[in-house]
Amino acid sequence: MASDIKIVYNGTNYCLSGISKVSYAGGGVIGATPTSTPFELSNNDVTGDIWTPITPPHTITYHGTGPFTSERSRAYLGFDVKEEMMGIHVRATTHDNALILLRKLRIALTSGKAVLSVQPNGATNTVYWNILYGDIQEQPQFITENEGTGFVRATIRLILNARGAGAALETIINAASMINGPGGLGYNAKAFSTMSGDYVAIGQPCRLTLTGGDASGTGEKVLYLATIPTGRRAVYDSSTAINTTNTTGVVVGAPTAATSWWGYGSTENLLNLRITGRVITPSTNLEVRVVVYYADDVTGSIIYTSPWLGNTVSYTGTEARFYDFGGIEITEDMLRMEQVRVDIIPYARSTNGSAATGTWDYIEWFTYQTWCKATVDPGTFAHDGIRIGDTNVTSVNNYCAKTPILCTYLAGTTAESAAYGTIRGTAPKAFAGYDLYCSWTSAGKHDKTDSITVTAQQSPQYATLRGGG
Repeated sequence: MASDIKIVYNGTNYCLSGISKVSYAGGGVIGATPTSTPFELSNNDVTGDIWTPITPPHTITYHGTGPFTSERSRAYLGFDVKEEMMGIHVRATTHDNALILLRKLRIALTSGKAVLSVQPNGATNTVYWNILYGDIQEQPQFITENEGTGFVRATIRLILNARGAGAALETIINAASMINGPGGLGYNAKAFSTMSGDYVAIGQPCRLTLTGGDASGTGEKVLYLATIPTGRRAVYDSSTAINTTNTTGVVVGAPTAATSWWGYGSTENLLNLRITGRVITPSTNLEVRVVVYYADDVTGSIIYTSPWLGNTVSYTGTEARFYDFGGIEITEDMLRMEQVRVDIIPYARSTNGSAATGTWDYIEWFTYQTWCKATVDPGTFAHDGIRIGDTNVTSVNNYCAKTPILCTYLAGTTAESAAYGTIRGTAPKAFAGYDLYCSWTSAGKHDKTDSITVTAQQSPQYATLRGGG
């Protein structure tokens, strides 16, 4: 087959890769296939600018710089938009008809709603780029060289989003049951299946649908979501009673020895360490925190001290509170170690000098690429679930990366756009060889036996012009 390169706008396909030299005779119908279109790509420098796809410019934020460190390491990576020029030939029966074609293309390109669709000759699949802005300028040859004809050479200027996308979302977790506790892999962490795309090593857009259990019903729902390397998660079951009147902080139980999985030169050296915990029936005057030391050196080498986290909700029986103690940014000196072992020390204190009580159930820690806290509150409306990501994926445009990421609740399978929640942090992305982590609370309470159903879909992203994968 011939290459099929199109600009898609408002339901109309403007095929730019004509092979049959068809002339447009006016009217509303424009051929939309390589054998019927009046447009043709330039194929040499004489006939016009040759389209040369480019990779998007990248932006890197680094850890460290001279003279304080001997070299820098990558901390964050982002991409800018890209600009490309494309030469085309426009064929029509008259010059006026040629200008009609140019006008139609200009309307599409400047709208901000058009898509560039590319399926090269022999390629199995199509890739799409959002056209953020574009324009078209005819070349002056028609004044002399092609005077009096309907043949016009022109140059299209395209400003495209950084990544192309596939034509459909790809399911990487399919209606899996997830339990709200760290009992093991398959509890509050689910592995992504094999995924397509050029950017699986740095993360591709991901849409989550969570239904049933405490993800449905009434009242405030809070989700703690992360993208973590498979197997890079551990838990310490403490089950240690807390009863203190101390107002400055006392250690709860023994130190928790943890191995964090980062190392200089490792593929995981862009990760950070997260620590969470659970306390059963904490009193309203109880505050807790963790202090992290290099292993076997709990007297001086503090890596991280979390803030004191309190409690304003009344708990009874076996009800519990979930705590996010924060993340530890991997520093330059840590990156230079083969492996870092740390001790996590839990502390408790009373806010008023009266006995502060509870039972420290567990401490959980993991390395992660993304972490966020998503909150949605439908009030008294009994909703059916929660969606993180684009709420209405109905056209090719929506498969490309979007910001901000939306958080909303579901009525049936429909996202209620009038009830957006909030996301703090970075919403989950699809990484090859990673798990989706999720813990959640309902009305401020954490039930580690609660079960929800999770579906994750990703949008395959491409820098290439696409083939079979």
